[in-house]
Parts: sequence; structure tokens; C-alpha cells
Amino acid sequence: MQITNCYILNVRKIVNKKIKFETTISVAKTNIQVAIKEGVMSELTEIYTSLSISNPEYYKPRGHPSKHLKSLAEKSNVQQISSSSKTCSYCLEKGHNIRECK
Repeated sequence: MQITNCYILNVRKIVNKKIKFETTISVAKTNIQVAIKEGVMSELTEIYTSLSISNPEYYKPRGHPSKHLKSLAEKSNVQQISSSSKTCSYCLEKGHNIRECK
């Protein structure tokens, strides 16, 4: 029962944060619309520029990390085998392998 209660409390905290964020965004949008209608956009920009925004909270994600996608700057370790370097073990000719031998 305690595990379930802890889980429910964590979910409630997350939901409360989302509700606070949505409410704040809604109020901000309403303020902008009213400022545009009233023609006092300069006052609103002064208020918004005076606010300080802190960095978001960091959390460590659980589970296995996602696959690493290499950027263009990173070199790939996989080398392409050219068909001329292949040698057939059946006919001993270059350019193909035994599976492709005729």
C-alpha cells in the first residue's frame, strides 16, 4: 500500500506542476491580448523583460539510455568492403564470394 501511495503522490506533484504551468501561460496570453487591445504593449514588454527566468530543474531519466545518433562530425568505424577485395573460396576468383559464385 505504501508503494502505491508514493506513486500517487509523485503523480499528483507532476500534475500540479503542469496545471500551474498551463495556468501561467493562459494568464500571459490573456495579458498580451489585453495589452494589444488597449495599446499599452510597451508597458507589458517592460514588465516581461524585468522578469528573471531560471534554468529548468534537471532530472535523471530512468532506464536504458536511448540509442546514440552520430553527428556528421563523428566518423563511422564501419568500413565498406569493396567487391574487388572479395575472393571466392570455390573458384578463387576476385570480385565475388562463394554465395554469389556461378
